[in-house]
Amino acid sequence: PSAPLPAGRAKDSADAEDDIITRHIGLLQGEIDRMDGLIGQILLFSRLDLKEHPLQLSPCRVDSLLAEVAQSFAQVLNARDLSLTSNIEELPVVRMDVDALTVALENILDNAVKYAAPGGQVVVRAKLAAPEPATSKKNDKQNLADLRLRLEICNTAPPMTPEELEGVLKPFYRGGQKAAPGSGLGLPISKKIIEGHSGKLIITNDAPGFCVVIELPQKTPGHESPQA
Repeated sequence: PSAPLPAGRAKDSADAEDDIITRHIGLLQGEIDRMDGLIGQILLFSRLDLKEHPLQLSPCRVDSLLAEVAQSFAQVLNARDLSLTSNIEELPVVRMDVDALTVALENILDNAVKYAAPGGQVVVRAKLAAPEPATSKKNDKQNLADLRLRLEICNTAPPMTPEELEGVLKPFYRGGQKAAPGSGLGLPISKKIIEGHSGKLIITNDAPGFCVVIELPQKTPGHESPQA
């Protein structure tokens, strides 16, 4: 029979086995969390697609919300050596589904951070966007009411092909970024949420990188915006 291991070596062997088990458990837990998140995104997208996710509107400062969401990425930005530039103007209080809009902004910012070139930049902007200049006092009031909330989230990313740009809003599309983590549902979910508020989500890929533009009305049809 084999001689028993000395007490010190036996303890080292047991500690090594514990470390291996702990690493495997950590990997399994990470995979479970990833799958749980993916299932949650699929269910949310399905509910939005079937219009089974009614908006829960409440007064919202979209400028403050955008600033808070951007700030929540500070640690990730620092880890990737990315700088954040904000140019967020004060916006009127409007009625939005705050939770849903938060999800949309988080998805878009996560995408901007994930695909920005290391050492690059993420830019967030917000302002009221006027249609055409008013030509009379009568039109001044109408145009003031028609001003839209315009949010821009951009990064310094390598150029995309026309095919990739066309596909990024399609569910599960990964394009040339299959190695990066993600489900391919973030931007499609954000688009559904923005459209649910009667807004628009537009993507561009002009220099210096990828940009998502959100336009939201001051009033979601059927609901009056609160007075600030």
